[in-house]
Amino acid sequence: MKSNLDVGLLENCAQIAKDIRNWLEKKDHPEHYKDVKDLELTRGFIHTLDLLETVLVRFEITAFIARQIFQAELSVTEDSLMVEFVQIDVEGHFSFNLLELCYELSNACQEIEKFERNDNTFSIFAKSPPKLGTIRLARHKATHFEPEQFEKLAIAKQYSILRRPYKVINGKLEKQLAGDTMPRVVELIKESVAESYRYLTLLREATIG
Repeated sequence: MKSNLDVGLLENCAQIAKDIRNWLEKKDHPEHYKDVKDLELTRGFIHTLDLLETVLVRFEITAFIARQIFQAELSVTEDSLMVEFVQIDVEGHFSFNLLELCYELSNACQEIEKFERNDNTFSIFAKSPPKLGTIRLARHKATHFEPEQFEKLAIAKQYSILRRPYKVINGKLEKQLAGDTMPRVVELIKESVAESYRYLTLLREATIG
């Protein structure tokens, strides 16, 4: 079975996430922020770091499970995941999950920056955290059930969030050919992992350096 999911790149994402998490563990104790007089502020900051570490762990878990599944599925058996579900759906699950985790990381970074603005003792970034890429828009529109809005975006020419899209042609609904749509779905799966890797690489630069 040939997979559209680059498990090796996914594992690279997990390794970067682990490196950042290990780096954060050296900063998530109250003793580092004794100069801050507002204990509630310190408590909130440490809790935010705790949640950030939780998200980073999920990258590692996602990569581990993906590796187990796709190694096992090299020989498809009767009770295998690829018999129960369509391969592209399984691949999409892991690739889009990475985008969701990047979105959560971005939210956490924004919260940390709020603490920094309150007191520069909480400054942990070497430079500004990265911005999310455009591929995340596809995930956003898919999870918010807005395929029509996605189709208005420029990236819809390159990617598809629908496996079975229809068009109104001459007063009738006509299904688009899988040969036209599936390559764009596959491209989205591949680019989702690549964009997640780019985001994590930039986040590592903003934290570890």
